[in-house]
Amino acid sequence: LLDDCVSARFLFAENIELLGRDAGLYEGDMRLTIDQALMIESGEVRGSIKTGKWPGAELAYEIDPSLSSQSRAMAVIQSAMREWEQKTCVRFKKRTTETAYVSFFKGSGCWSYVGRTGRKQQLSLASGCWYHGIVIHEIGHALGFYHEQSRPDRDQHVTILWENIREANKHNFKKYSTSIIDSHQTPYDYGSIMHYSSRAFSKNGKPTIAVANGATIGQRKGLSPIDAKQMSRRYFCQSGSNCNFDNGLCTGWTQSTSDQFDWRVYSGSTPSRGTGPSADHSGSGKYIYIETSHPRKANEKAIINFSGYSGGSACLAFYYHMYGDNVNQLNVYLGSSKVFAKAGNQGNEWKKAQVKNDKMDFFKTFQIVFEGIRGSGWQGDIAIDDFSLTVGSCEEGIPDPPGPTTPPPPGKFISNCGSKPSVRIVGGTVAAQNSWPWQAMMRTTSGFPFCGGSLIAPQWVASAAHCVRGKSPSSLMIRLGAHRRIGRVGTEQDFKVIKIISHASYHNPVRYSYDIALIKLEKPANLNKAVGLVCVPDGNSPAMPIDNLSKKCWITGWGRLASGGATPEKLMQASVPLVSNSRCLKGYPNMIHDSMLCAGLDKGGVDACQGDSGGPLVCQYNGRWFLEGATSWGHGCAGPMKYGVYAKVRYVKSWIDQIMKSN
Repeated sequence: LLDDCVSARFLFAENIELLGRDAGLYEGDMRLTIDQALMIESGEVRGSIKTGKWPGAELAYEIDPSLSSQSRAMAVIQSAMREWEQKTCVRFKKRTTETAYVSFFKGSGCWSYVGRTGRKQQLSLASGCWYHGIVIHEIGHALGFYHEQSRPDRDQHVTILWENIREANKHNFKKYSTSIIDSHQTPYDYGSIMHYSSRAFSKNGKPTIAVANGATIGQRKGLSPIDAKQMSRRYFCQSGSNCNFDNGLCTGWTQSTSDQFDWRVYSGSTPSRGTGPSADHSGSGKYIYIETSHPRKANEKAIINFSGYSGGSACLAFYYHMYGDNVNQLNVYLGSSKVFAKAGNQGNEWKKAQVKNDKMDFFKTFQIVFEGIRGSGWQGDIAIDDFSLTVGSCEEGIPDPPGPTTPPPPGKFISNCGSKPSVRIVGGTVAAQNSWPWQAMMRTTSGFPFCGGSLIAPQWVASAAHCVRGKSPSSLMIRLGAHRRIGRVGTEQDFKVIKIISHASYHNPVRYSYDIALIKLEKPANLNKAVGLVCVPDGNSPAMPIDNLSKKCWITGWGRLASGGATPEKLMQASVPLVSNSRCLKGYPNMIHDSMLCAGLDKGGVDACQGDSGGPLVCQYNGRWFLEGATSWGHGCAGPMKYGVYAKVRYVKSWIDQIMKSN
């Protein structure tokens, strides 16, 4: 334990072992599970462990009363969390009912478990640990980081002076091979907050790590650019900062005090007629805007600032809405440089803006300024939404999205249905982003994805009846334009559900017969490159390629990769041949009905799996894609003669038309 009078910042940098003297600690400040200890002994540890990730890059936590009563400790914990959130896509959530979470407490020394253990895991912060950099370091362990000097390439950059290390601590300087450590393709980082100091575990006060180029190691000021990049790659996201405003202004956003009025966080339509958006960019959420009605005057300004970090080259992206007869101007500044300007009425639609910049610096906090200027009248509201700052280059060729599409009369052919980007498709792989634009994701109101669906009309999604059985419209959300199972890519549209209608013959005459349901969205989707309709086949559509191995159809979803296996991070796709019901009955005797369609290979190997329920089975005819099936059921995943079974959409086409027409 450290006395409060001792400089903990110095002790942590120079004598890491003093902060974690417990014999059960590894490398000075890491507590391992039994499985992790065995992995290390068997040579399977990773620099950033591939297991133990926090779902959705969201760490649930609680703060023990031993710390929550200490104002200094609370301030440091919050500042450390804020830096992780500002520089990476990691988010922190106060624990409610989560069984896996981090418990911050005042223990003996500074230490943490490594990665998510799947249950309550402690993170110890003795009074001598209440410093910004130390807490960032320990949270780094909880998120899955080991120490930087364990990397396989460390001998090219530093020299371990074994003669100065205590004999009992030499194991702490173990180096791992390239086959067992994951540094996420980043260069060696002298400035990492996870690096040992030069005198760690010294027996004589002399250096234990020598740096040839004179670089400083063991800093505990804050995250380095490479720390942030590694963590973002660990959690499959490149965002340095992002905010959709659904929970208000995010960390780093502040209202200016040198303007005449403030930006507002809002949802739904702005109060004034003939101006402003009717909803946020996703269709369900919040945005920020300037209200230009009385008492505002011409040329008054509302300024809001974002103070953040990036790692050199970065892409600033956001959506803007500028609609009304009196719209004046939106300006965006990076520091004192204007990087974006738009003036006048831009139409009643959200448009995407992207700005590439190569001069953002982690250690010199920069500021992005959004300036909205009031026009000559009250119809001049300006809104922004879905702000993101992404490491790397901007996406090429982003078109302005079209406005809301009026739904066509039900039952009529939708001329633009079944179109998708021309991309090369390989079976059983991650799909190209937005390459299946009708793919829908069914989610709980808390954001948990559990089933799929297909957009068949701007306000209607087809899915499986078993996905919605016993559920009310208010308990569901539909996400369109998604690519990631958890997290966002900027093309998503989220919708509330107002009606759920399952086929009246569901489960009759056999189990899972007529396993089809229609879900009506609160409002029509905005159809664009990322969100589109799939065609619904009818009696005039081409015949299905049954038992024709040369013509395959496609299944997509975020389902498990194997029976009982893990769920993928991104949308998956696979090609499957359609199978006649007579063949399918051989695998499922007395279980196949005319309202069902089977697909897959006799030998197995490709199939829709758990979590794909309700998702699309589509076939291409004459250049257009048609929805032939909604994923229903099967035994296991891709077993021999255990085909995937789907609700046959063309069999219930008249029911679909009747439901959409009468509702």
